[in-house]
Amino acid sequence: MGTVVVGVALSERGEVDDVKVLRSLELGLDQNAVDAVKQSKFAPATKDGRPLAVQFEMEMTFKLY
Repeated sequence: MGTVVVGVALSERGEVDDVKVLRSLELGLDQNAVDAVKQSKFAPATKDGRPLAVQFEMEMTFKLY
C-alpha cells in the first residue's frame, strides 16, 4: 500500500490544466495517478460567485494485493 501525492492546477472552467507528481510511489503507479486526475471532472472553484483558477494537492492511495 502507498500514496501518490499530485499537485493539480484547474482552470476557471474546472478543467485540469496541469498535474505534477509531488510524492512518488512507483513509476507505473505515478502515471496511473496522473491519468486518473486528467480524466476526472471537477466543478469550477468559486469566490464571491465567480469562477477562478486554483491549485491544490490530491492524495491517491493504492492497495497492492
